Amino acid sequence: MASKAKYHISVLMDMDNSSKSALRSAVELAKTLGGRVEALYIKSPLKVVKQANQFSAKRDLYEDSRLAKSTIQDLTKTMGENESLDISYTISYGNVKNKLKSYLRETNPDILVLGKPKYRALGGVEEKLTLLIVGEKDNLLSFKDLSLGIFGDSIPDAKNEILQVLKKETTQPIRLFSIKKGRQNDTSGQETDNKTVSYVFSEGTNAIDGLTSYVERTKTQLFCIPKTKSVKFSFQSDETEQLLRKVNVPVLLLS
Repeated sequence: MASKAKYHISVLMDMDNSSKSALRSAVELAKTLGGRVEALYIKSPLKVVKQANQFSAKRDLYEDSRLAKSTIQDLTKTMGENESLDISYTISYGNVKNKLKSYLRETNPDILVLGKPKYRALGGVEEKLTLLIVGEKDNLLSFKDLSLGIFGDSIPDAKNEILQVLKKETTQPIRLFSIKKGRQNDTSGQETDNKTVSYVFSEGTNAIDGLTSYVERTKTQLFCIPKTKSVKFSFQSDETEQLLRKVNVPVLLLS
């Protein structure tokens, strides 16, 4: 008998390239964490219905649902068989943000994976869960031995089990990227305790740009942002949103 999956990982999809990358990343994450994957297809009827009359609307929704079901079945079956992993799916129509909110509250997944364009279109996700946000060209073929980066001057405590698993799966030092008031930039990659390397950026209008450029320069593969981080910078309203917009690697937004 197969062991029960420890994590429920949901993937928000709309069949674009970034959502396919999101599904691939979700599968790889499930293999590393010991999880199950559910693909979630939500579409606004306004993008499907071509005519106002009720009969035509029902026909358009039926055809879109049939096509979506066929596409998702083929994609999840192929990927699941290749990775020996069962992938379920859910198809729903309505306001995407409202439907997603209802789904998250009803199913309570541990992790939501979605493409960066979808995250931007939704204006973020308010529910308290971990998010993995990937771009169209982000291909995380494995979560083992990743080059991890963390926003902050220390590694979040051991209560975050997901991060602890990823730490155990890598032999590479973890890079800490922080922004501090009254400090000079220190991008020398100073080694600290517990196999970490620290990069410090001085608070200012170019701090985020400098930080994100070093994330890329150091070949960081996954950038982790603790959601519980309380630091707010005077020069901007939301540092997390700026980081998500500018960083060019997959982001794990930790709950």
